[in-house]
Amino acid sequence: YGASVRVGLSEKPQEQATLSVRFDTNPEKFESLIAIAKKEIQQIAQHGPTIEDLEKVKKNLLKSRAEHLRENSWWLSTIKVFEMDGIDRVSDYEQMILALTQDDIRQICRALLVNENVIEVVMSPKK
Repeated sequence: YGASVRVGLSEKPQEQATLSVRFDTNPEKFESLIAIAKKEIQQIAQHGPTIEDLEKVKKNLLKSRAEHLRENSWWLSTIKVFEMDGIDRVSDYEQMILALTQDDIRQICRALLVNENVIEVVMSPKK
């Protein structure tokens, strides 16, 4: 089983931010895992991530970035975003990641939770 957390931002057709938590689990455990995920998100919104977690995420983002730089599909997407939206995904990326603080993440998490607009989807196998 695995889990992933993603944040998405878009400006078109309207400004929107999403926080998506996904995981696979034994069907008997999904309710407790949803509760744990919600608790962790609230914890980050209140206190920010731990220093250790923030450093792990930064390291992972920089590693992924190095891999993306070798992929044509990443470059195609990056050029498209720059041409359509003027967003530069290339310049100063490493400096931006390294500059992220616990408080930055806390504030972002708070902003994402302000509307309490939550959609929960549980997909279960056929019985």
